[in-house]
Amino acid sequence: MKHLLAWSLILTIAVGIPLITSGTGDSHTQVQVIQPQRRSMASVVSAAGTIRPAQVVSLRPEISGTVKSVAVTDGALVREGALVLLLDDAQMKAEQEERAADERLAKLAVTRTEHQKRFLKAKLARQTALFEKGLINQEELEEAQQAFVLAEVDVAEARERVIQTQATLRKIGENLARTRIHAPISGRVVKVDVKPGEVALAGSESLAGSTLMKLADTDQLVAEVLVEEAGIAEVALGQRVRIFPVTAEDTPVEGQVQSIAVAAEKPQDRQARGFKVLVALNSGTTATLRPGISCRAEIITHQSAETLLVPIESVRFERHDQHEKPFVFLLVEGKAHKTFVTLGAANDRYQEVVAGLEETASLVAGPYRTLQNLSVGDAIVAQPAR
Repeated sequence: MKHLLAWSLILTIAVGIPLITSGTGDSHTQVQVIQPQRRSMASVVSAAGTIRPAQVVSLRPEISGTVKSVAVTDGALVREGALVLLLDDAQMKAEQEERAADERLAKLAVTRTEHQKRFLKAKLARQTALFEKGLINQEELEEAQQAFVLAEVDVAEARERVIQTQATLRKIGENLARTRIHAPISGRVVKVDVKPGEVALAGSESLAGSTLMKLADTDQLVAEVLVEEAGIAEVALGQRVRIFPVTAEDTPVEGQVQSIAVAAEKPQDRQARGFKVLVALNSGTTATLRPGISCRAEIITHQSAETLLVPIESVRFERHDQHEKPFVFLLVEGKAHKTFVTLGAANDRYQEVVAGLEETASLVAGPYRTLQNLSVGDAIVAQPAR
């Protein structure tokens, strides 16, 4: 969610340094006093989501078959190219032997037809010589010519049969290779979806058995967050992002906006629509993260120069000429002194003061109830340090 004028501190240092005065009396009201300081601020868009691997691969069979064995379990680490699953190949191997026998027979047929072709070629030569001497008639010569032509056709047909059986053998060999499923990436097995004896189905993503297992590269993590419609216009590729995982809220992880969805969606667990934003996390900062961890994100959409900041509860307003003028209380010589200020941007915790307040001022910052009832000239004293 994007806050109104959503700003957050770049540094986690408190806005002010408590100032302590000596001596307290019954006639003095104790207040919290700080010294405003200059800090850099950033405009942010807030979002929530989860940590997930940058790359998740679903292994699906290229051919259908019965699962013979699974070489990995959930959570196992695998290297690219490692054997992770076997499909039963007994039937394919039997078919391969049968087609290999067909290939041998086809090659024998080539040998036979080539021999027959050579014989008929020699016979045609003899018949031609006899015809030229007038010893045989035209019909006998044409019979020899026809027999030779048919022999050439038989040779060509036998050779094509060899090519056909070899193609079948190659296809069977390729399918046999597909019965051995290898890891396409190095990573961790996220989930194994099949067991030995079950049927793996090729060509379908919706039926049981169509997905064998999922692998994820857990060394490269990203944050997938949902930015509400009101804030997506401020988000752009490459913007700096702070990710706060629920397991380490005090230790944000840095990253950059990697991609922004082109269309909004409405998750079932949310009422508002939003856009998915993918945040690439900086290398070396994800050692303590795990896939699936919930997180919140602060997408820094604008960086400002150093500015004077005060707690937002320290700012009060006074009606003046139909307008509300902001002011703060200062501790001056033991009394509450009012000074009007000019405000800048704010969030739910801090307010930027652009004019009317010095960095050396002793600002009255609370407690909230005391501050609301404070009047000009009241005797006040800073609360002792704890």
